[in-house]
Amino acid sequence: MRGFRSAIVLVALLVLPCCALHPRPIQADPGINPEVLAVWNKHLGGVTRVADSVERSESFSFSDDFGDDVAFFESLTAIRCRCNGTLIGRMPCAELSSDIESWRAWFRQHGKELSPSEVAVHSQVKEGRQGEK
Repeated sequence: MRGFRSAIVLVALLVLPCCALHPRPIQADPGINPEVLAVWNKHLGGVTRVADSVERSESFSFSDDFGDDVAFFESLTAIRCRCNGTLIGRMPCAELSSDIESWRAWFRQHGKELSPSEVAVHSQVKEGRQGEK
């Protein structure tokens, strides 16, 4: 029984810090439109999952969604992500966590000013196609 408890404690010590790498999605605030918050948290979840994988040196499932999520934040906040694009799309980098924190700080300051239609426009921006209609 003692070994079992030790194993549970060890697993908890390994798993819990990984869960705390990034704060949870931004919580509801009376001044932030719920539609705006839902779109923001959808994109935040995408980049956060990739950042967590990078920090834990795990492989991640590459998809266009990561590049599109980054394009959303860059378009909306005008804060550039330091992860470079490649021929196959944007690849995550060590600075991604810091970029996420910059985007979150921007949202804490400006989130109440955003309208659902404004966020929807930025949500349609795709990686590498910011200027196209």
